[in-house]
Amino acid sequence: MKTSRIRRVNENVKFRLSQVAFICLFILVSPIMGQKNHERMTSSYSGNYFGQKATSCQPEEFATEIFSSRGHYSFMLHSSIYFTRDGKEAYFTVQDTISFSKTIKVIKQLDNSWDQPENAGFSMTFSDEMGWLSPDGQRLYFFSQVEGNIDILHVTQRNGDGWAKPVAIESIEDLLWDDGPFFISAEFSNEGGQDIYYVDYKDGSYQMPFPIGLPINTQSDEYFQCFSESMGFMIYYRYNVKKEKRGLFISKKNQNGWDTPINLCERLGLTSGFRASLSPNEEYLFILNRKDGIYWIRSDCFKEL
Repeated sequence: MKTSRIRRVNENVKFRLSQVAFICLFILVSPIMGQKNHERMTSSYSGNYFGQKATSCQPEEFATEIFSSRGHYSFMLHSSIYFTRDGKEAYFTVQDTISFSKTIKVIKQLDNSWDQPENAGFSMTFSDEMGWLSPDGQRLYFFSQVEGNIDILHVTQRNGDGWAKPVAIESIEDLLWDDGPFFISAEFSNEGGQDIYYVDYKDGSYQMPFPIGLPINTQSDEYFQCFSESMGFMIYYRYNVKKEKRGLFISKKNQNGWDTPINLCERLGLTSGFRASLSPNEEYLFILNRKDGIYWIRSDCFKEL
């Protein structure tokens, strides 16, 4: 799994930035990127969340015609799904089965019906991967592959009904805006291995990241996925080359740190959970099960783990 490289944190420390929560970035003034000719789906998907309903505390397949491996589009998905705050747009990443390059796709809802998936206008390099949307929906963060296997974090600003030209973010010192603290997945050059870090915001500037420690950070690699402030749980992906204790994990925040993580996929009966995201109002959790598509479940099912 690739992460975004962040430079110039200080003279001795470099880290790579992965998924971030509750972060607001650059305001850009650039032309609108490419738009599309609208073509409606030949399906019955309409309304919020493609007209789907998550009714139980068991994961259910989400919009199978679109996001299932058995669906109409035969996507090889490489991310969860990310909805804009108004629910009118959905972003996700697909991977080419031959070149393994990645492209960000978008589906838009117009007049209650959803259009066909298309390439996002800002996704223009060899390999781009969806990161996250800012809480206000005005910025979108994604990773572009450069220098071989290194992914650099980029941000694009909402410009009308499109997106402005992306700008790379290379250092924590570039974060000169106030959107509160956030989490990152980072690999320090002199430490080795991905861990999850917390970045605080004090006195008008972001502080140096510090690791959240055990029981979440281990000798394996941990990649931050999402955090529910209202329900106090974090979801992350754990990876190790031996394929032991691998997959999505969930942990509840307590007064002293974090509860013992629970293997989310085992708890929910999913075979290969890979990525996860929350709906804008934290009502639903979306999970990418690499073998057969995206599932979703009500977030309040995790109030009591």
